[in-house]
Amino acid sequence: MAEPAPADAGLGLVAVTPPGHGRGPAPRDLSIGNHARLLGRIAAGTGCDVVAGHGLRADIALEMTALGEFSGPLALLSPVLPLGDEARELALLDRLAHVPVPGTAAWTRARSPGVNMPSP
Repeated sequence: MAEPAPADAGLGLVAVTPPGHGRGPAPRDLSIGNHARLLGRIAAGTGCDVVAGHGLRADIALEMTALGEFSGPLALLSPVLPLGDEARELALLDRLAHVPVPGTAAWTRARSPGVNMPSP
């Protein structure tokens, strides 16, 4: 039995390629934040209820929400999630791990409940 088309279920679909991707011209500011603002305007202009993103577009969707550009549900597929500060914390823990006592103490603390650090 065939599934009803999204339009028959009252759903509208809009596929958007971020500016500078595909054949569109690139904006001057290529940051994820700027892409989130630009795509947030498109989402608002089209009456978007849900934003779906894959890879870098999933990161843009997260940033849309963080910046208040979109407040609906997100469908995120394989977000890239740049590590930023987490990468520095892990690098420090890795360096400390080669020093027996401080390294053990640092990793033990990192794994403690309530500590917001990535596990090894």
